[in-house]
Amino acid sequence: MPLRREGRPKSRTHEYRQLYHAEHKDRELDCQRRYYTKNKNDVLTYQKQYYRENRDRILARNQMNRNTPEGKEKRKIYFAGHREDINRRIVEGYSVPSTRIKRLVGNIRRRTQKTGKAFDADTMQVFILKPPKRCACCRTLLDYSVRRPKYDPHTSRSPSFDRVNNVLSYVTNNVAILCTRCNTLKSDASLRELRLLVKYIETHTKRRK
Repeated sequence: MPLRREGRPKSRTHEYRQLYHAEHKDRELDCQRRYYTKNKNDVLTYQKQYYRENRDRILARNQMNRNTPEGKEKRKIYFAGHREDINRRIVEGYSVPSTRIKRLVGNIRRRTQKTGKAFDADTMQVFILKPPKRCACCRTLLDYSVRRPKYDPHTSRSPSFDRVNNVLSYVTNNVAILCTRCNTLKSDASLRELRLLVKYIETHTKRRK
């Protein structure tokens, strides 16, 4: 089914249809709900196929509608009335391990594009398809939930991408997923610096005893 041509004047029939919809809104919504419940799989299949066939036009139309004053005002009103529900859906969506990793990968891709560093999409896809359950360093269980308070103790168990060799970029055999605490401790320190740090901590621990 083709989209309505943008800019085409609305006919009188369209005005009658709008009036009819306004008068019978509840009845039509009830019919739609019953139809969707009965034919859910067929409806979803049609929607996916329709979107694939008209993706570019749909995105262009949505973008144009969002940029109009009316569109901006509608979005503002919608977000104001559904803020809690929107935040809940965002948290639930990003708390899925594969989605969380995909989000981290997207951030890395944007950073590498700005800096001109190498980015191996195939290597990242492996982590997306099979997100690790434990930190590659300390083997603690990773916590994929999001939107926690800043100083929540579970934040240290959030997943983060680490470059094994900081000189290299995000390429094959140079990427691992660590908990945030291990990645923060490692940072860009060299092996020599980490050994000196361990020696310093051991020395002062013995003195305190």
